[in-house]
Amino acid sequence: MTDIIEACANNKAKEVAEKAAKKMLADGMSLEAVVRYSDLSEEEVRALAAKQSA
Repeated sequence: MTDIIEACANNKAKEVAEKAAKKMLADGMSLEAVVRYSDLSEEEVRALAAKQSA
């Protein structure tokens, strides 16, 4: 049961980080800054940036 709760919490934390990263990218922050402040990987941030520019 704790594994399920932990997995849900991790998923929610990632959703929140991705939402914040999208806002930072939209405001023109550098990829490096977004990686630093969102705790997402550079690959994840690059993927989000590519989706936004498409």
